[in-house]
Amino acid sequence: ILGTAEGFIPDMDKDGNMVAKRAVGVFGQEGSGFYVGNGYWVTNAHVVVPSHVIIQVGKYFTYITITVKIVSYIITIGQNTGLGSAPAEVVFVNQEQDLAVLKIIGNWQAFEDLGYRPYWTMSDGDMLFPGMSVAVIVAVRDKDGNKTSWFEVRYGRIIANKPILPGSLPTDTLPWFQLGDITTDLVIFPGDSGSPVFGFIEGKPVIIGVARAVAGYCDEAGCYYYSYFSRIDLL
Repeated sequence: ILGTAEGFIPDMDKDGNMVAKRAVGVFGQEGSGFYVGNGYWVTNAHVVVPSHVIIQVGKYFTYITITVKIVSYIITIGQNTGLGSAPAEVVFVNQEQDLAVLKIIGNWQAFEDLGYRPYWTMSDGDMLFPGMSVAVIVAVRDKDGNKTSWFEVRYGRIIANKPILPGSLPTDTLPWFQLGDITTDLVIFPGDSGSPVFGFIEGKPVIIGVARAVAGYCDEAGCYYYSYFSRIDLL
């Protein structure tokens, strides 16, 4: 996603007082997602709703500030996969659950529908439990960091059906922390946000969530690493 957004930068008023000035800047970021049929894709809200915008201040200085309003954007699905690409639009966003739904503009479809369907774990939270086997499908990246047309499966387990942090990392240091997160030991890297997380319900693989964040922490006792995924529900 590329676009422009508004943010606030420090400025001086006519009396020499420091004030917050509203200005427009640019943003650009990428993530992952998965196809659910009929031209619709699911990803994280934070993939398509940028948290920060870069504003040019003067000739040689830029200021990074929190996004307060998106002015315009362009979303491209399939870029850097070797499978072609297509524009898309946002049709649903739930920032509290960090979920978003995109709709392809046009008839492009480079990916086949594999037949896996979301399982509505938000309504039936008891289906997720510590020790439950889970897996995530992510795009493989080339040596330059670009996503390829190859994918890999990483396996893990649920650590807790609630968000817990590794080590003694305080929650107030994590602006992305969500109370609905499921904690796992799946290996997740930046750019994997939006990838489908699978569980096994009645022996069948179903999509139970969307990979959304990682946290790492080291102290005298050792290093800790947890990843997190969003529950999903009827959208």
